[in-house]
Amino acid sequence: MSTGITFKYPEKIRLKKQEELEKRLKKAHKSNKNFVINHFNPLNDIKYEMNRIQKFLDSIKNQSLKNEFIVLIETFEDSEIYERFLSSIFIYNRINNLLEDSDKFIYLCIAVEAAMHLNVKHNEKKNKLFRAFFKNNLSDESKLKMISSFRNKKVKNIIKGPDLINSQYFGTKPKKNRYEAHLPSCYKQKQCFVYGGRCYPDNLCYLKNAGHHRLNEQLDHILNYLYVKRGRFVHNGVPFELGSHRYISCQLLDTYYDYVKKENAEVLFTLYLEDLFIFYEEALLNHCK
Repeated sequence: MSTGITFKYPEKIRLKKQEELEKRLKKAHKSNKNFVINHFNPLNDIKYEMNRIQKFLDSIKNQSLKNEFIVLIETFEDSEIYERFLSSIFIYNRINNLLEDSDKFIYLCIAVEAAMHLNVKHNEKKNKLFRAFFKNNLSDESKLKMISSFRNKKVKNIIKGPDLINSQYFGTKPKKNRYEAHLPSCYKQKQCFVYGGRCYPDNLCYLKNAGHHRLNEQLDHILNYLYVKRGRFVHNGVPFELGSHRYISCQLLDTYYDYVKKENAEVLFTLYLEDLFIFYEEALLNHCK
């Protein structure tokens, strides 16, 4: 728990609020000036906003990220960006009050939408903005973590990661293992480190050098999948539950519409809900800089 406010309110935002109050006072009749001062005093808003911002900061587990947010908050200059930031974290703060994981996921989606735009109604545009929030603001490392969790390709004759590394080192032919596994659709047999049916991009991944376009192209599969889940819950009343390992998917093996192949496909999505919270925090920081 926080022992108090750990940041300074952005001075330029405070000055703009003070200027707005002075403009109201100039326009107000003498008999209404006290009313304007009492109801439009920026100190009221500032106190409320600081408490909500502090609640958000207290929820961030990564101290380095928290320090970056404090620098961002204290140096805000653009009122519109600041308002989007506030709207997003106010919604995000409510996640801790929710019991159902599916409800937490929906509030996370709404927090992303608030950060991108305050008044967008068209669903297709919301989907595009939702995807852009993560594609434009996540590090390559975070993108690869998301990509490796979205296993939508059934693969046979897999080369185990240690065998592949050894074959590259000794110049020998790697041994293929005759078993099936669901892996990311970007999987390439001799360019990816796979072990125990999972992809480990930290060890070996050709996407690291494939460029941002290729990364974002692959990331689109995951983000579209997530937004479809959001839409089904909000518009069709189809809730989804996390499995025993708190994964995002309805069950261990889920079905989604592959918008590239234009057909339904199976996917094993093994991303934790808490990982999405961390990705949101990283993306929000970079989005508001």
